[in-house]
Amino acid sequence: MLEENEHSTSTQTVKFPEENNLVNQLSHKIRLDNDIRSNAIHLHQLTCLVLISYCVRLKNQEAQLICNRDLHSSSY
Repeated sequence: MLEENEHSTSTQTVKFPEENNLVNQLSHKIRLDNDIRSNAIHLHQLTCLVLISYCVRLKNQEAQLICNRDLHSSSY
């Protein structure tokens, strides 16, 4: 069984400590803010940033570009 925030590939298991730190920071912002719109923005940012980080680690450049475009093109 994989621990939280690990990714299994056919050849290896990769851990993501930096992503855990990012998740903790943005999750803390979400817990502190009672505004639904603001929380939705933080959640969207969290999702995009973690996906970008995973894509960088897994060397999936196409997915990284899609997530990065989504992160910067969303109007808040």
